Amino acid sequence: MFFDVSYQAYLPALVGREKLLEGNAKLQGVQSSAQIAGPSLAGVLVQFVGAASTVLVTGLGYLTSALCLWRIRTVETRPERTAQDRLVPQMLEGLRFVVSDRPLRSIVACTATSNFFGGVTQAVQVLFLTRTAGLKPAEVGVLLAVSGIGGIAAALCAGPIVRRIGQARSIWLVPVLFWPGEILILSAAPDWRMGIAGLGMAAFGFGVILYNIAQVSYRQAITPDRLLGRMNASVRFVVWGALPLGGLLGGGLGEWLGLTGALWIGTVGPIAGALWVICSPLRRMRDLPTGGEIAVPAP
Repeated sequence: MFFDVSYQAYLPALVGREKLLEGNAKLQGVQSSAQIAGPSLAGVLVQFVGAASTVLVTGLGYLTSALCLWRIRTVETRPERTAQDRLVPQMLEGLRFVVSDRPLRSIVACTATSNFFGGVTQAVQVLFLTRTAGLKPAEVGVLLAVSGIGGIAAALCAGPIVRRIGQARSIWLVPVLFWPGEILILSAAPDWRMGIAGLGMAAFGFGVILYNIAQVSYRQAITPDRLLGRMNASVRFVVWGALPLGGLLGGGLGEWLGLTGALWIGTVGPIAGALWVICSPLRRMRDLPTGGEIAVPAP
């Protein structure tokens, strides 16, 4: 949690606000690649060196990460502090900033809604694929990995796409074009229909990463340096807090409606969440303000 909030707040100082899109695209590309390679490597290590040694390797991986971060030489500008600064007023200032701008507020609502229904999907997806669709475990693994491959593709071409159609348009148009692909997972079966499901998963993974690159870059660009950490923490509190709530609902829906019915709701829900940004001022804009242009609301 601390790392996630901090690295997004530090990135503008590290690469400059004019290179935020490129920086976020590279980070998302590396993350998507690691999410595909990590579980595969873990399985190999457990088989050949044992579970305990695999845990040791994981610890060494975190140590390597810390050493890489320690080598960064860019110095960030430290925010000014006064004796009157208190934790709760600072938190409220970050929340006020997030809700004061309508495009930013719409982005947060869209992401939270998508994550909520993503929690529903995660609760029943593997059960649906194995029990209802009849896929073997290896086939399920391949199908889920395809989504990560779509994310890698999005990271590689995010810059040209966003610059061509505009950052504001990317935030609402990408969900409309690519997020419905997840519905095709309902067609999964141990035959040629698995290819259709894989195509839909790849499109969905592509759209999610492209949307995240565009909206995270926007959030970083408009936020004053002293509020970056609090803005990211406020957004994360809302959008990630929706995931476990969606998981609880997904379990209940799987019990009441069956796995297929629950998965229908989980895959259609994110598309409805896109209405937050479609009905916002973003739809009438091509690009978004940058460089901390939004005024900070007074306490």
